Amino acid sequence: MRVTNRLIAENFIFTVQQQRRRMTDLQADLATSKRLRRPSDDPAGFGRVVRFKQQVERNEQFLENVRLTSERLDEALAVLDSAVDLLSRAKELATQGASETLDADARAAMSEEIQQIFDELLNVANARHNGKYLFAGTQTVGEAPFKLQDETVTYNGDEADIRVRIGEEVTVVSNRPGNRIFQPAGGVDVFGTLLALKRALDENDTDTIVAGIDQLDSGIKQVLATSSAFGALQERLTLTEEFLERRNVRLADFISLIEDTDVVEATVELQVAQTAQQFAMRSFADLIQTSLLNFIS
Repeated sequence: MRVTNRLIAENFIFTVQQQRRRMTDLQADLATSKRLRRPSDDPAGFGRVVRFKQQVERNEQFLENVRLTSERLDEALAVLDSAVDLLSRAKELATQGASETLDADARAAMSEEIQQIFDELLNVANARHNGKYLFAGTQTVGEAPFKLQDETVTYNGDEADIRVRIGEEVTVVSNRPGNRIFQPAGGVDVFGTLLALKRALDENDTDTIVAGIDQLDSGIKQVLATSSAFGALQERLTLTEEFLERRNVRLADFISLIEDTDVVEATVELQVAQTAQQFAMRSFADLIQTSLLNFIS
């Protein structure tokens, strides 16, 4: 096949256009620091990046769930610590009140403090975090979970669990309904115990006061059991948070490896492309000049 000047020129133009496109791409890679800007740049790599970014987004949601739950548990643990302190003080008063050396006036004074402890414990059981009740099951807004009516404390929440997703297939129960803490079936009704102790102190009923000591001791233990369960969950959430954060760092590394520009490599390639284009331009100019001289000759 005869190679004409026109064919040579067309091949040259095609080559220069390819080099310019490559140079433009390299310049964009360096300007944006991204070698993967559209699916056509690397279809397989683009698909992996999309999947990795979706996983990062899911992990971020899990992290948010973990952090919000952890904050709620922190508040719940602080509240339960207050409840233990109140019940412990009530137990001290009951122990003192059981002494035969005390008179009616002394027990009446203790009765007033027991009333204060009862009122404060009722507030503690109705504690909120971010406007939501801590110990009302899933009935976190609206009517307070515990209410005093006719010398009896009633529970107005429900017994449902609040489940929180902290992984692809992992959920945890983040609450404990108040009636399982303060008025559990088969356990101690701490409100009823305090009210009974107050009446016993008012009436100088030492037998009931003595019985109240054991009841309060059991009540303290059942509150502490919930604190222990929350503490274990808090530790699990801490480990989960650390795992998710490490996972997202690894995913970010994978994404960067696929889509980010290798600056050194791209710079070298750009310099090579520029040099090649300059050489091609000079070569074509020499070729055209030689062809003209031959034509004139």
